[in-house]
Amino acid sequence: MQQQLHPKSKEAKLNLLTDEIRKTMLANGRANAGREESIDFKPAVKLFFPWGAATWLLTELDPENPDIELRN
Repeated sequence: MQQQLHPKSKEAKLNLLTDEIRKTMLANGRANAGREESIDFKPAVKLFFPWGAATWLLTELDPENPDIELRN
């Protein structure tokens, strides 16, 4: 994972996904876009905090807004 400075906000940006995982999640998001009944995809990535109980299983990204933000 690389930490980069976000050009617009000058804040540090951490890339959590590989290009391959991002492509898979975008494809899943496109497959579910506009569907009345969505497809239940297997998780593409698991994010967790080892010191707490929070876990996220991510399956897709919205092709219109593909950024992921985790906020407190």
